[in-house]
Amino acid sequence: MSTPDGPAPQPETRRLFLALVPDTAATEVLARWLSVPANGPLPTGWRAMAAPTWHVTLAFLAAVDTWAYGRLVDRITRIASRAVPLSLDWAPPGAFPRAGAARVAWIGVRDHPAPTMTLAALARACHHAATAAGAAPDHAAFRPHLTVGRSGQARDLTDYLALPGAPAGPAWVADRILLVESQLGKGERGRPRYVERAEWPLGASTPTYVSDPYLPAVE
Repeated sequence: MSTPDGPAPQPETRRLFLALVPDTAATEVLARWLSVPANGPLPTGWRAMAAPTWHVTLAFLAAVDTWAYGRLVDRITRIASRAVPLSLDWAPPGAFPRAGAARVAWIGVRDHPAPTMTLAALARACHHAATAAGAAPDHAAFRPHLTVGRSGQARDLTDYLALPGAPAGPAWVADRILLVESQLGKGERGRPRYVERAEWPLGASTPTYVSDPYLPAVE
């Protein structure tokens, strides 16, 4: 569609994701594990992700329109009200797209034994809610993980991933869903800046807070 002055302007969109974040104890366990030379530190050439950015993505929403944002909030509010806090464990590390030519290094996340609700079930619910809201989530298969490193070029992580084990510690509790805006190029050294836009305690009937991503971010 076009106008006499040229193509019609495209609606403004935001890059968002729904996520769980590790609690303080789990963050400390993972940070210690990553610092031990026998298992955690990434090889030279990798950029380690800062602990405040660590999260488990439930659904990635690359281009959310203004009209879809409110509908998304309403649907995730209903999902959160029916959910329960999740007991999770760390799992062995992995890489995307593959070990021999990796650009993303991650630590796996898995359900603690006998969950009341599974992590995969919560991710499916969020994906369906985002689809119904018109927020167009991506269709990548859900692989629960937390990104710990990135590389600007493909690197071989085969030897790193062959190291034994995973972070050890008590199961950690994920008790809230976050809606986060990823602002490309707005962070330090041109990296993405993450801005929390909403928070839902699992099992609560209302969000803790909701802000509007179509207004300027508050610094």
